[in-house]
Amino acid sequence: MDRAMVCEKHIAFLRQRHARYLVGTPKADLRHFERELAEKENWAEQYALCCSEAHSAKEWAMLERQMAGLSEELAKIDSGLRTRSVSDLEKVGRRIGPLQGRCQEAARLLKVAVISPHKSRRASLGSVISDLGGVAALA
Repeated sequence: MDRAMVCEKHIAFLRQRHARYLVGTPKADLRHFERELAEKENWAEQYALCCSEAHSAKEWAMLERQMAGLSEELAKIDSGLRTRSVSDLEKVGRRIGPLQGRCQEAARLLKVAVISPHKSRRASLGSVISDLGGVAALA
């Protein structure tokens, strides 16, 4: 067994010899080919995603930290909206956008909507956490 640099030339050589091989690829690189891999049929090769429990725990902790930070910042915006009248809802959206940009993984799961004001001209934020298993309302 040898650990070498992955490139098409090396893989072609292994295929030509009908060798069994395992190629390690960073998870970030796999995201670029995710759709193509999902649509491919009649596999001549097999793909496996492997990660350790420690790595999964680390990623989960990072996501939880992002969710907590994003939720905290959104709660501050919501509190301000509930106490003051709002004339420009787009301005509220411009405050939310950068937060979502800093916490992209959490923002994919946390959907936020500005709830339009009624007679009082006071708006609020509604947020929902979505995942593969369903949807749970936050506030």
